[in-house]
Amino acid sequence: MCRGQLWTGALDLLNEDASRFKGVLTYIRLGQRPDGWAVGHRARELVPEMPIIYMSGDSVAEWPANGVPNSLMIPKPYAYAQIITAISQMINQAATVTATATAANMADKAPE
Repeated sequence: MCRGQLWTGALDLLNEDASRFKGVLTYIRLGQRPDGWAVGHRARELVPEMPIIYMSGDSVAEWPANGVPNSLMIPKPYAYAQIITAISQMINQAATVTATATAANMADKAPE
């Protein structure tokens, strides 16, 4: 887990090396630009299978229009167990997708 420098550094951290992160957990209202929607979109531009989890108390209704596909929204108030469960599910799902793609790629390259 890595907290962006006062949240404004979130995009800088992703742009430096997004592949070092297993997922992105972000609030929508970060106080300054960029907002959490922009962080999620940039993460997916850099790593298309990156798990993205949004958290918000007032932006839940905007998630279908502004969130990235196959992301999660956790509305406030929430229990920490919800966050842990969501992170675990998203990371495991991403690992399964990556393993399946790798196996398919290896099968395509196998000698006949």
